[in-house]
Amino acid sequence: MEREAKYMEERGRENRIKKREKAREEICKERGTPWDQERKELDSGICAWNREEKREAEQEREDEKRWNGELKSATRFHGAKSSKEIEAVMITEHGAEKRIKEDEEFKRQLARMEKFDAMVEAEADRWTEELTRAAAAESNPYVESELGRDHRYHCMPRSYTSTLRRKGCGL
Repeated sequence: MEREAKYMEERGRENRIKKREKAREEICKERGTPWDQERKELDSGICAWNREEKREAEQEREDEKRWNGELKSATRFHGAKSSKEIEAVMITEHGAEKRIKEDEEFKRQLARMEKFDAMVEAEADRWTEELTRAAAAESNPYVESELGRDHRYHCMPRSYTSTLRRKGCGL
């Protein structure tokens, strides 16, 4: 009895896979693009954003080193009073530059998050379309439940800095 149940379960799984593959082929024919294009774009976008953030952090460290060097050289050969005045002016200017950079960074982060949300939505829509087509063969319309919700909330990356996906996703 248990063996028969496992066989039926495996057979049902194989049928679902075949239906999803057929749905993927239909999507490819209609769109003229690979079925997983959205997923690849999302993953490559996340990798690009991670590289960009590392570059920005490195640039920030270099700028800080450069500024400290400029501060030392500007105050090196002056008296104590004039050195403090020069240092105060430079610190004020540096603070203003930092605030400007922070504002620019915030705008970039916001743009990244908006783009990430759009890419996640595109992948989720493609996923929903695939499941709808696969379920239509059984005359069992797809509803945002089980598989779709599972994929949308567990298999897709949660933020634009994470490329983690659940292993058993089935994509």
